Amino acid sequence: MKAQRRLAASPHQAFVAALTILSLAYGLAFPSLTLAAETANCAEFQENRWRGEELTGGQKHGASATATATLLFVCTNPFGISLDGSFYFSNVTPTTGAHFNDIVQVGFGMCRLAVCPSPPTQSYIFSWGRDPATPGCTGYTWSPPVVGTYGNWTSAAHTFGVNHVSNQYRGYVDGVVKAFVSEAEICWAPAKAVWFGETLDVGDQIGGTPASKLRLSNMTYQNAEGGGFFFTNFNAAQECNYSGGPPAPYFCDITGARSIDVWTDR
Repeated sequence: MKAQRRLAASPHQAFVAALTILSLAYGLAFPSLTLAAETANCAEFQENRWRGEELTGGQKHGASATATATLLFVCTNPFGISLDGSFYFSNVTPTTGAHFNDIVQVGFGMCRLAVCPSPPTQSYIFSWGRDPATPGCTGYTWSPPVVGTYGNWTSAAHTFGVNHVSNQYRGYVDGVVKAFVSEAEICWAPAKAVWFGETLDVGDQIGGTPASKLRLSNMTYQNAEGGGFFFTNFNAAQECNYSGGPPAPYFCDITGARSIDVWTDR
């Protein structure tokens, strides 16, 4: 997800009138992981950044990857309304003429907003959006992504995937449908499969840390509605190709034909 977003407390609640973005949380038992110290560097307004890998060429209707059991964190001294967030997503977006709202995504993360549980902890999320300025969307209403939380993130690796099937875009966690949106709501044509970590604030974490990187493996994509998923064939000698905002201290590395690492160097 990129740029400013609007957030909802659940998939059935209305938009919250504030700057926002994707993701959420609840309480759970975390695995024992090496984490860098949380930073006190909170900003009063959103500082949205992301790093990852995207796959283009033809139409990409779905994307999936297995994410390791890595904790995310948000900065520690928020202002009155601090737009903090750390996330991982598998998602599908359009290409030429696309706008920031055009997205279908599933993943996990945490945030500090009025609509998020307190204290911030991690949970599964699903979000989608559209922009009437995008080709194919003339006459549609503007629909910024509305985040829904769909259960507690547990201390294990999980597979997150968007699957376009039976006239729906479905968000899966370990093969179980957590949420969906009708394709009739998605006016833009799918084109890219994307896997990335994201933050809302300069003090938030994108992925893991140098000692405990967030590894995405078994990365696959879907070429047609209802079609099968195919393994990626990344070149580990190349750099990740999906980024927004100043990259430091956020990193992404292609580690194999079907795997990448994302992390924050703090």
